[in-house]
Amino acid sequence: MASSPLRKIHFAALSLASVLGFGLGACVQDPGTGTCAPGTLNCECNVGQCYPGLQCVANFCIGIPGGDGDGDGETGDGTDDPECPTGELSCDGACIDPDVDPDNCGECGNACEGVCNGGVCEIVDCTVEACPDGSYCDLGTNECMPGCGSDADCPDGSCDLGSHTCGLGAGDACDVYTQDCIDGFKCNASYDPPICTQLPPAPKQVGQPCELAEDDCVGGAYCMYSGDPNVGTCNPVCGGSEANPTCDLGEFCAMTAPPLCFAQCDPLADDCAFSEGCYGLTANMEFGCIPTSVNLGLGESCAYLNDCESGLGCNTNGVCAEFCAVDNPPVDCTCVELFNGIGLCT
Repeated sequence: MASSPLRKIHFAALSLASVLGFGLGACVQDPGTGTCAPGTLNCECNVGQCYPGLQCVANFCIGIPGGDGDGDGETGDGTDDPECPTGELSCDGACIDPDVDPDNCGECGNACEGVCNGGVCEIVDCTVEACPDGSYCDLGTNECMPGCGSDADCPDGSCDLGSHTCGLGAGDACDVYTQDCIDGFKCNASYDPPICTQLPPAPKQVGQPCELAEDDCVGGAYCMYSGDPNVGTCNPVCGGSEANPTCDLGEFCAMTAPPLCFAQCDPLADDCAFSEGCYGLTANMEFGCIPTSVNLGLGESCAYLNDCESGLGCNTNGVCAEFCAVDNPPVDCTCVELFNGIGLCT
């Protein structure tokens, strides 16, 4: 007796599902109609498509590896994650406290309009009762809103009252190495000591021209003087710490004020980019590429290391001179060593 086409399809689905390691159970019926809705678990695919968390195999929707098999696209039920601290949940890859998180109150994805208090969304009138932990009193609405209201509300002892966010905000002293200001701010090394300042809407990127008076570079960059009294160039600030500064591969940290990263170079090869020169930038004369300033020529009087054009340096006599190899100087050059066999002619 020939099998019906439907039975052949069911058989194919069961066979392939068993090969893939999935069991095909009863279809998930629509509670309103009592029918098997296309695209849902163990039901026929809807024009070849299934709901998130399922895949269409042999015209039927089955669970996929990593899914929880219910077709809702979630990979878990928001239970305690072994990698999260006790009492916290893993939601969208982040550990959260469901008792106070307004975006995941009590469970993942449960967002509150007001505050989350003990895992329950509440609208609290802060003229009547105090706001729960993790919230502050909005004096405009008299409602408790998510965020901090004072330094005491924050684990690090610093609340930015403009954004009601824990962390270092406008005017707070900060660390240029770690750039520890809150989002939307940078640790601005133009100040002494450095402080958090708000980033402009479109901050300048490393290598771009910048306003010296404002230091409008991105976080982790500093507007460095390059010859123009108004316009500088965004240069990367060293990362890590003062004791262990870090820079990208091929760069070194010159412990200037502020500490800046520069591309390593060879002054004898003159291998820096256009408009830059190779100059000794540290006490032990590590050579790095920085923008030239006034491009003074050979023999002209100079005051700063980058006054001279690329390929020249300002020697001890205050004159732009050629770089030289101590063991093989040019003719008519007395090569005065700067560092590691490299010097300047006098």
